[in-house]
Amino acid sequence: MNVSNGEAKEKPYCYVYSTGEEFKTFFPINSCLQGIAKSLQSSQVDGKKPWETYYTEGLVHLKQKVDADFSRPAANTDKLYMNIGNRDIIEVQHPQPQDYSEVNEEPAMRLHLGPVGSGYELIKSDTLRTEFSKKYGLLATDVEFNSVLDAIVGNCRESFMLIKGISDYKDGTSTKKWQNYSSLAAASVMKSIIC
Repeated sequence: MNVSNGEAKEKPYCYVYSTGEEFKTFFPINSCLQGIAKSLQSSQVDGKKPWETYYTEGLVHLKQKVDADFSRPAANTDKLYMNIGNRDIIEVQHPQPQDYSEVNEEPAMRLHLGPVGSGYELIKSDTLRTEFSKKYGLLATDVEFNSVLDAIVGNCRESFMLIKGISDYKDGTSTKKWQNYSSLAAASVMKSIIC
């Protein structure tokens, strides 16, 4: 809890976990890392995106060391689907990103900052996940973050953050096509925060 003007104010959570019965929120005691990430996010408005430089450097380094491809897959491989009930899924158009104007231009790598939800029950039910996400303002959900967060909090870490490169959607499809790219993108954001 933070105390401001004599009133107790709950600290904003970074991660929310639910099993359907059990509910936990996680947030660091010291939010210095979140402050650094927030300043990076703000700097992208001015075109300053150090993670893109680190991504390019990492890509060059990895091409020399491993056979796997970490480059950004073609835009037409990024398919977005929506569940319309009864296990029926339709392909929908992506929302138009605000950071480019040309339709055929490749979207830039973007940094999002906000709470992430976790829990097996959330992932199983589209309706429950959507309601839970709206209620807590979640940017994403992940099935296994809770065990990582329990370990961090259990080891009394006062400052922490999780960086996640997102490579898929919860829509009934699964592909590994974007995993290498998203992992290198997440590592690039981590390096930006460290530097």
